[in-house]
Formats: sequence, structure tokens, C-alpha cells
Amino acid sequence: MGNKLVYRRQFIMAREVIEELDNWSHMRINDVHLYAHPDLEITMKEQSSIKVILLGYIFDAACPEKSNNEIISDLIEKISGFDEFVAGLKPLAGRYALIYKDNNDFLIMHDTRAMREIYYCTEINKIMCASQPNFISRFSSPHLGVTQNEKILNFYEYDMPEVRNQRLWVGEDTYFQKVKHLMPNHHLDLKTLTSKRYWPTRKLEEIKIDPAVEQTCKYLQGILKI
Repeated sequence: MGNKLVYRRQFIMAREVIEELDNWSHMRINDVHLYAHPDLEITMKEQSSIKVILLGYIFDAACPEKSNNEIISDLIEKISGFDEFVAGLKPLAGRYALIYKDNNDFLIMHDTRAMREIYYCTEINKIMCASQPNFISRFSSPHLGVTQNEKILNFYEYDMPEVRNQRLWVGEDTYFQKVKHLMPNHHLDLKTLTSKRYWPTRKLEEIKIDPAVEQTCKYLQGILKI
């Protein structure tokens, strides 16, 4: 794909080689091929049986000077499983997709607000997931194409123009058949192509206004230093 601006900062995971992306960053995770646009930063760390791959950037408000590499290194040293991994992400911010793999799990998730979007196939296909649904459709095999769901087509034609400039898409369904949008606070199981909410895991506790303001201000001050 010669034009460097096409699909800039996007990524895709596939079961087979995508020859058209031979000038992109390419990494194999067992039998899965990860492709990332040259302008999308990749950070990979592995310790014991755990492998973590960061696509994008991540920030630590408590230590604004830390790099992607340092944050992921510190995180992976303290965990022994996915639950601890999620807990370690709680104080962090950024715009990223994270791939987590150990002896039992092979998952992908995004930042809390899902700013680095993830879309995925709901059935076995050459493509597993990507950062844009049309990207999945382009390289899919068998080809997926446009959905036949009349409600979605109607929404896209009559309602979507009002929010398109804001890059908003409501819900998990997409314009393409058998392609879904991963919701915030969910991870995608790359073995089963199913999503699951990972947070919250318990009832959220109420925080009084004064400590909430103090914690929020301290957090935002750290983020603004980055």
C-alpha cells in the first residue's frame, strides 16, 4: 500500500499474510499476523508466559516523564494474570489498543474511553479485528460487505450524517455485516471472537465531593504535564 496516508495509524490482525501491507510493521503472535501502520507506535514486552503489545500511547499521571516502554515494563513485572493487568491499567490514560496473551488468554482491549477503536468479525474470517470496519471489509475473506439489516441502513442514511463529523457510532453494530464494534470497558477474546465486560467487577463506591475533586485535579495536573 504505497500511499503512507492511507489508513494512517491503523492496525489489523489476520489469520493469514496480507501482502498488500508488506510495507507496514508486521509481527507474528503464534499463528496470528499483526499489522500496524508505520506511524502507529508499537511497544512489546514479554515476561515469563505473559506478552503485552501496546498499539498507540499510554500515560502515567503520577509519573508524566515515563515512556510507553517504561510503563508497560513496570506493569508486566507486577502481574501474574489478566485481572491484575486490568487493575494495573486503572490509573493510566492514553489512546491505545492493548493485546494481552498468556497460557490461557489471548485478548485485545482499548483505552477506557475506546478512543483507539476496535472492530471485529463475529465469524471465522481471514481478518480477526482492526481499527476500522471498512478496513476489515476490504481485506476480508470471504468478503463481508455491507450489512443487510434495514434498521442499520436506515440509521446510516438518515441519522449518521448528523454525527459523522464527530466520528460517532452508536452501539456495537456496524455498517458491515458480521462486523461489530468493541464497546468501552470490554475486551475481545481472540480465540472465540466474543466480547466480555471486564469492568466494573463490583458495585462502584460513592466518593464524597471534596476528595473526588482533589483526586481528579491531581490526576488532570499529571496528565497535562505529559
